[in-house]
Amino acid sequence: MSEPTPNPVFAGYSGALSRCAVLAWTESAQAALVDGAPDGGVRALLASFERSETGRSANIIRITGGALAEAPEFHALTELFAGHADPGGAIARTLELPAEDGSALHRKFRTLRSLLLSGPLRKKNAVIVVEDAQRCDESSVRFFDFLLRCGRGERFLLVLCRRPDEPGPGSWALGQIGAQDRCHRWEVAASRPVDALAGLSAQARTVATAVAVLDEQNVTRVAALCGLPARPVRIAIDGIRRANLFAGSVLDRSVRARLLAETPAEELAHLHLRAARVLNDDARPAAEVAPHLGALPRLDERWMIDLALEAAAAAEHRGDPATAVAHLSRAAAAEPGRLDVRLALAAARLELDPEAAMAELRTAAVRDPRDHCAVAVLFALAATAADAAGRRQAPLGGMVDRLAARLGTDSPAVPVAALAAAATTREAARGLLRERAATAPRAAAARHPGARDLVDRAAALALAGRGSEVAAACARAVVRLPVAAASSADLLAAARTLRLVDDAPNALRALDRAVAEAAVRGDRAGLGRALAARYQALRESGDREGALADIRVAALANAGRRPGLEVRIALATALCDDGEPAAAEALLRAARPDELDAAPAEHHLWLLGLARARVLRSDVDGALDLLLESGRRQDEAGVGNPVFAPWWYAATLLLARQGRHQEAAAYAERGQELAGRWPTATARGLVLAARGAVASGTRAAELLAEAVRVLAASPCRIEYARVEYLLGKALTRVGDRKAARQHLRQAAMLSACSGWCSIGALARELLEESGGRLRKPRADVLTEREREVAGLVAGGASNRDVAGALFVSPRTVELHLTNVYRKLAVDSRAELAAALRASAGAADAGAPKRTHGLAG
Repeated sequence: MSEPTPNPVFAGYSGALSRCAVLAWTESAQAALVDGAPDGGVRALLASFERSETGRSANIIRITGGALAEAPEFHALTELFAGHADPGGAIARTLELPAEDGSALHRKFRTLRSLLLSGPLRKKNAVIVVEDAQRCDESSVRFFDFLLRCGRGERFLLVLCRRPDEPGPGSWALGQIGAQDRCHRWEVAASRPVDALAGLSAQARTVATAVAVLDEQNVTRVAALCGLPARPVRIAIDGIRRANLFAGSVLDRSVRARLLAETPAEELAHLHLRAARVLNDDARPAAEVAPHLGALPRLDERWMIDLALEAAAAAEHRGDPATAVAHLSRAAAAEPGRLDVRLALAAARLELDPEAAMAELRTAAVRDPRDHCAVAVLFALAATAADAAGRRQAPLGGMVDRLAARLGTDSPAVPVAALAAAATTREAARGLLRERAATAPRAAAARHPGARDLVDRAAALALAGRGSEVAAACARAVVRLPVAAASSADLLAAARTLRLVDDAPNALRALDRAVAEAAVRGDRAGLGRALAARYQALRESGDREGALADIRVAALANAGRRPGLEVRIALATALCDDGEPAAAEALLRAARPDELDAAPAEHHLWLLGLARARVLRSDVDGALDLLLESGRRQDEAGVGNPVFAPWWYAATLLLARQGRHQEAAAYAERGQELAGRWPTATARGLVLAARGAVASGTRAAELLAEAVRVLAASPCRIEYARVEYLLGKALTRVGDRKAARQHLRQAAMLSACSGWCSIGALARELLEESGGRLRKPRADVLTEREREVAGLVAGGASNRDVAGALFVSPRTVELHLTNVYRKLAVDSRAELAAALRASAGAADAGAPKRTHGLAG
């Protein structure tokens, strides 16, 4: 049997070896016989494979051939087994067994194969790489031949590298391996990939040029760009790949540069224009389309300018202000009269050249009070940056005074500028103010006379734990009031009620307005309270990144002054989440008695935060005392809402974890009594979870399964993830590991997407013990705000349309959409719509649907 002719392979191209590895790991054992000198490209080929995605997941075992002459028998196998456990010396004895005849050698080979499969090849994705295989002793190479012939049911890859011009002891046996049908024969080519361009046909070169312009090999988009049907494009791409012109999934850089350099400038600009249209029609991210627009002499159409703005926002979010300035400069040159473009350009230039940003703002024509706010904030930020760099000595106070003289002291721009001047030392503060300036109220309107009455009635009913529908209607009426008709305090109180009735979207709208109201009025204490409240709402709904951004800015807004109780509680919560309970307890203990007496509602939350810090410090008795004190104080104050400060729920879980089930059951019953008057999804879900925690066996699993179903329809994603984990744990205890894996996987995915490390670590650990692994996430890992954005975008709304509908800035929409794409592993609006439809189709038919209307 003769060896087949080897196929050429480029040294830096790992695709062939990666495909061979995947085939070996999914179907049956494979071998690759690679000819070439180590310095002539073999090592480069192996190195590129190790850097590839497939190579990084491989368990690679490297061995080398022995001396050129008189290599000891089974020397290569001895090196292969080196470093692996040899209980009882079975490996050593087997290697020393005599093999006088074929039968004895066959028995020895079978024993060695069994030891190898239970030792070095036991791990998944195993790869054995033998360098200078021609120098191996013949016995070892014959064993590799035997291993491959008997490996139909095994999962490993054998890579044998040899020098064809240097014969050795293993040369004959290597020829036998090379003749097998599962051995791939390659010869490392030393030529550059760019040299293969000359051998391409005219059509293949056209396709290669389109691939170079797009910098991808998606057949549909490449065909649309070069004007050819999909089938010949696919054939051409396969031919380009066989010519080793690809480096991974993209063209080799030298090949791409040659193709673009040899294309006439006019034709290249036309290709970039068509590429921009193709990508834009396919709803690709703006960052992918913008480079093609950058290759055009000018932006002639409106969609190009809008896309440049989106690309600039994405670049600024990535921390790349230079790219953002480049995109915005082209948009400003195309439409010099657009104020939003001028403001965005000034904001992008803050980091690079604050004096240029101020010059941009001085020439901006401003008429609307809201635009005054934006200009004021940006001018204050630019002046601060210039002053910090030593380029400008004018004090910020003087800048604010001049702005007041220009606009009038009643202008809402003046307090915004003052706040910006006071809080420009950190990027988080600058980002907040830039965003809030875009949504600042247009003028100071008179406060609605009935706002306080509505707020007081809603708060009284909500804290008493009765009349949830009436409380919700009153709170929503406050949110529907005109801008500035309700104060920041009114909106905060309405948001608390809306959170308690599970109306997270309206609660977030109220909190957004409260933040903007406090910023416009220059109320730093009010801004801190509003941001702390929004932190708690975002954290509860699973948006941990947005929550942390808010709490950092809340701390900045209180810089130089004593933080309020609300900010203190929120900061302590964040510290506990980050595993610093001692610092959290110290922060809470610093609260003065008069502060606690002045805020009785926050006092209950303060006790719960202190109890959580005690639990994390393993002080169970101290935590339980604090929880019981919270319950006593709530009873005395007439607070009967089961989810406002759920001391009973925390006490139930704590006692159940300690095995004190009888005491825990009493607190679970207390929660059930409270929830009877406040039948929201969160309240009912917590009661079911508490009852499940104190039950045992199949009854515990049944209660926790019902709790999961109910909490899935609530905005409380933290407890949803926790109860998914508890259900998985309960199902594991009763032996239903298959069902347990499903719920543990959901808990791990929710935690991974939202940053809840403690729940996620426990769920992943138990999932691995149950033999499971994570799968592609579903839409129920999204936060409430991300669900709103995803639903509107999937329905065909643009980013600006979504921003207008949700009363946020386009940049905020872009941030949420980026998180949605990452969590659902999609790349376009079309894929997002399909993912949401698939998730809806896979949902439990018996689960209740969420309804968050604006009407009471």
